[in-house]
Amino acid sequence: MNEQTSLPLSDKKNYRLRKSIRNNPILVKELRGLMRQQRSRSVLTFYLIILVIIAFLFYVTVISANAINPDPDVRRTLGKIIFLAITLAELAAILIVAPLFSADSITSERENKTFDLIQITSLTTGSIIRGKLFAGVMFSLIMLLSSLPLQSSAFLLGGLTPLEFFGSIVLLIVTTIFLCSFSIWASTRSRRTSSAMGLAYSIASIILIGFPTLVYVIIKLTPIPLDQDLFVSLQSISKPLDPILQTIVIAFIWLLIASNPISAAFVSYNLYLDEGARILYDLTAFNASFPFLAPWITFTLLYLFISWLFYWSSIRQIKQNNKL
Repeated sequence: MNEQTSLPLSDKKNYRLRKSIRNNPILVKELRGLMRQQRSRSVLTFYLIILVIIAFLFYVTVISANAINPDPDVRRTLGKIIFLAITLAELAAILIVAPLFSADSITSERENKTFDLIQITSLTTGSIIRGKLFAGVMFSLIMLLSSLPLQSSAFLLGGLTPLEFFGSIVLLIVTTIFLCSFSIWASTRSRRTSSAMGLAYSIASIILIGFPTLVYVIIKLTPIPLDQDLFVSLQSISKPLDPILQTIVIAFIWLLIASNPISAAFVSYNLYLDEGARILYDLTAFNASFPFLAPWITFTLLYLFISWLFYWSSIRQIKQNNKL
């Protein structure tokens, strides 16, 4: 009796999934190559040093400010500030590292004249793409895991709940999966690594940096009173709209909020403080009430679906290239 037949029926699917991932030669090759590269070790070391410096600077700043104006809740404030700073630094690191180690997945094989050799093996196109994708995602996850002790130090200082910690980890992992899948898609559509890198970094920067900047500029230029609730302000501005257009406006704004990890985390945190942890929130605006998923859940589902589309498109692109 082998190992698989001795398992319960409920565990056989998970066993086959783990076995298929573990036995993927592309994944093993890519992970070994990444971990043996001097570039990977340098990036990981530099990343941890930067996080330690950021946490230390914020700690010294808050402690110095508390010495001038004592605050009984300084530990809670310090915990939240350090947690927020490290999370933003992790997001910035993922923005840089995920395309760096994924955008050359296919183009480097083509430039080294080894991609044709991989394709004549018994591996399917899906196995090749999955191996490349999982390798990039796993290396990025190693970076996140290495920074967990610093990020979880906020628990010792207070001011951080397990739900906030869990939500930030989910957003970072989903963002990693999206960036790696998009970078591999860019690699399948480019002939050279430099072109794939440029495309991956351009789109990633637009989504994760350019979009929040655009929203900030729009808020500054539009007559939205910042001291009021966003939907209350939009209600006063959009009174002439009919109910159908009003519903479309609400759904569009909610998708815009959930289309970026920073805005999704910020709005989810405010809703958590106001109404507690919920899956669905009733947004009352424009004389109507609409149930919407929490922004971080909407972001997770939306970006996982988009990542799957890029994964599927990468497989299709390689198959089309083989027919030419």
